Amino acid sequence: MKFKEEKITAISLENVKREFEFPFPIKKIGLLRGHLMNKYVFQNKLEIAIRLNSTSKFCKEYVGNTCYTTPFPNAALKVPGIRHQYEILDPRDAFYISYDAKLYDKMLKMRLISSPPVWKITLCEQVNKLISTLLELMQHIHEYGVVDRMDILGFQLLEELLLMKKAKEESEDYVEAGIQRIAHYLQLNASVNINLEKLYEENGFSRRSFYRHWANFYSISPQKYLQKLKLQEAANMLHFSDKKVYEISEQLNFEDSAYFCSLFKKHYGLTPLQYRDDCRS
Repeated sequence: MKFKEEKITAISLENVKREFEFPFPIKKIGLLRGHLMNKYVFQNKLEIAIRLNSTSKFCKEYVGNTCYTTPFPNAALKVPGIRHQYEILDPRDAFYISYDAKLYDKMLKMRLISSPPVWKITLCEQVNKLISTLLELMQHIHEYGVVDRMDILGFQLLEELLLMKKAKEESEDYVEAGIQRIAHYLQLNASVNINLEKLYEENGFSRRSFYRHWANFYSISPQKYLQKLKLQEAANMLHFSDKKVYEISEQLNFEDSAYFCSLFKKHYGLTPLQYRDDCRS
């Protein structure tokens, strides 16, 4: 969904008569096309804003004392009592729905308010359809039942966006748990030959997704991580046992003792025997 012309369309529904007493009536609804704005600060809004697109890749804003930099498209749930500050330097298209700030406690009680207040979204068919329908109904607000339908559709749109956020959070939690399970397994089994491919497949990752997600949590590759664990174990064995260097190399499944000694010296700055002598001196 792309709006090229610069235009602001906003309608207040606050005083429009409803047939039903829906618990979350829309106060104001609007569409911003090619919108620009100088520094803007507010802290008494209850609004869901959908930033559809922009000539910029990211949206930057401060909510309280926290800075959020979020790619487009994204959604922001603005709540009363929290300072929200941003500046729109590049044209953007956005759609928003505002509610009476007094409804904040009710939304909070229903667990509709959660962190982060800004999140990336997908403009899926359902979201686009809801926005398009609301835009169409904005032209007919004085017809019987239209605003009642808008209240329901607006709340449905809010729910879709919040469920999208929750699904992303649960997916991220699942990924983090999987990566930590693998890292823990490597820690406990550093001395054995590990089939890394089998390990990440058993934890639900493809090769590509495993290495991509691993890099989000660790600055070194899984192979380097395992190698580091083995060298740490080798250092413990040199310090607390009388095993020969080749025995340690074999036990930890290094290719050969020469390769082990080379890696050990590169990591610790000493040969295995020098390290042992240094520990015991």
